[in-house]
Parts: sequence; structure tokens; C-alpha cells
Amino acid sequence: MMAIINLFIMLFVFESKGEATKEDCFNNMVDKEWVMPPDIVNPGTDFIHLAGMFQLSDSQDRHGHASDRDGISSRKSLEENLHMHFLSIITQIKETPINYILFADESGKNTTVLVLKSVIDNLPINQIEKRIENKFKLQFVPINYFSKKYRNELDMYIKILCDQNGDIIPILKNFKVSGVYFGGYEYTGLDDLKLICFHKYTKDLFYIQFLLHQELPMFIDKLIILDVDTYFLDDVKLLFDYFELMNRHELVGLIKNVENNEIRGFAQKDKDLHSSIGEPGTFQTLNSAVVLMNLVEVRKRPNLFSPQHFSKLKTKYGYAPLGDQDAYFFLRYEDPKLVFMLPCVFNPLVKEFKLNAVNTKKLSLDICKGESMIRET
Repeated sequence: MMAIINLFIMLFVFESKGEATKEDCFNNMVDKEWVMPPDIVNPGTDFIHLAGMFQLSDSQDRHGHASDRDGISSRKSLEENLHMHFLSIITQIKETPINYILFADESGKNTTVLVLKSVIDNLPINQIEKRIENKFKLQFVPINYFSKKYRNELDMYIKILCDQNGDIIPILKNFKVSGVYFGGYEYTGLDDLKLICFHKYTKDLFYIQFLLHQELPMFIDKLIILDVDTYFLDDVKLLFDYFELMNRHELVGLIKNVENNEIRGFAQKDKDLHSSIGEPGTFQTLNSAVVLMNLVEVRKRPNLFSPQHFSKLKTKYGYAPLGDQDAYFFLRYEDPKLVFMLPCVFNPLVKEFKLNAVNTKKLSLDICKGESMIRET
């Protein structure tokens, strides 16, 4: 009888210790209070820095996420995506610790705290102690900090990169519009098309990234910006290592799109039919689900991220139906040396296109030969 009692006590103590360890780990990982951008805490020189955007008080999509490209997602779906996002990053950590900066509203912050608590509670205690403890930090920055301080600039970004009045572009002879994703559109006649930026791209959170170089502390010199509906199949450090391959001219690193977006080059092709804008190669369109931002270089040339500069580029290269993503198109169209091309294995849509043979055949420009390391939930 005493042996059974002792065994019960040991199990109870072990379980209690495990729960206490998980609670301590979670409290050590997450700063539940708001921190302003200049006051972000440096967790150590060995940490790499990630950033995401998550807002629940209004409908949104990519980068954060109260909706997908076709409609508004459920609250449950959003929480599941966020759970997978953090679970994949945390459990894939090998050696290099991570400092994650989440730009959020109050509802987004509270939801993230609950989601991350669930992630930790469901992990084995030995995995927490051996691989995760002291290797992940999460800090919350309020989106409204930027909305108030940079109201004029944000309004300019939205007007330039997501004009709700739409842009009229010509339809090239023998070009079939069906089956190509490029934003909202409506026919205005037999020879042209009116392209309209989706309303969900009028949210401030899409354009905060162009202001980060002015606000983040200097110890953050390299930053990976992620859509929070992505998840990793390996250590995010493998992605961070590509900063070492970026030269002194490159501001950002992005992945090429896998779908055919030649239509983005219509405005330019109307001027020059031999233009390669939007076609495979140097002027292929980009996907901003993953952005490597070299803040050292951006701080040296902040004018390249200014709304005035994007306005000039839009005038030169045409319409912008996908908000922030189009800003990176314009930068690369103007000067390819500014954008580093990440390997296709970091495109979260590669798996989707590989699984759909029909779409792969019709829309692919650069289907990846390797296995994807990041996917979209």
C-alpha cells in the first residue's frame, strides 16, 4: 500500500513540476505588456528577429488576417493558423534563439497570448526544457502607435498602392484574362480592363513595414517579416542565413511568384511591346509572404521606402492591385539590384501548385524543383 502511495506522490510531484515548468517557460517567453517600437527589449546578441502583423478588430487578410483572399475567415480558423505558425517556429528551433515582434491590436494580442499558452501547454516537458526554454521571446507592439504617428504617410501609401478608384489598362491582343489572379477587375469595354485593389489592402498594418527603419532600435539590423498564416518545416535560422548572401546594395530578399502575373506588365507593355515586365526572369512578380529586410541598408537610403518614391514608380510602371506587395515589384522593376531573390523552397504556395497539375501547367513560371520549407496554412 505504501508503495502505491509513494508512486502516486511521485507522479503528482512530477506532474506539478512539469506544469510549473511550462508556466515558468511561458511567462519567460511572453511579455504581455505593450512595448513601443523604440523600447523593444534586446534579448541578446545571439537572437534573430522576426516580425508579424495580427489584427482582429477589423477585416483583413494576408500578413494578418482576419480574412483570406476570397473572404473573411472564421475566428476559429484564424486561431488555428496562428497556433500552427508559432508551433512550427518554436519546435523547429535548434540552436539560434528567436525574438518575435508582433504588431497587433488589443484583440490580436489577447488572442496570441492564449494561442501561445496552448502551444506550450501541449508540448512535452522534455522538449520544452531541452529545445525551447530561453530560446523564444515574444514582444507586442501596438499597430495604433503607427496609425497615430504616421497618419499622413500611411494614407499616402494606401492611396498609391491600393487606389480604390481603380486603374484602366489595355488588354493585349490574344491575351486571356481568365485563370490569372491579379486582384479585382471589371471590364470597361472590349479593349481595356479596370483593375481595383481589394478593399482589405487599405488597412494600416500592410504598410507599417515601410516605416520600421524609422522606429525599430538600432540593434535590430536584420528582420524577417512573415505572414502569420505560414508555417515552417525546418529551423527559421536556415532562412535567416540568406542575409549573409545579400550584398551591400540589396534592401530586401523575397521569393518569386509561381503564378503567371504577366498582366501586371500591361501598362508598361502598352508603351513598349517588347517589355519583359511581369514575365519570367528579372521582372517576374514577387510574393511578400516572406520578406528579409536589411535595415542597415534601408536606413542608409530611406527615400526608397518613402510614399513619394513609390508614387513615382507607380506612375512609371502602372497599377497596384495588391498593396504592399506591389511596392516590392516596383523596387525591383526600377533596380533589380535592390532585391535579393530567395530560393523557391521558401515560397509557401509551391506545394499548392505542385499538387494541382492543371494549375501548375497553366500558371507556373518557376515551379520549384526542391521540397518547400515553408507552407501556407
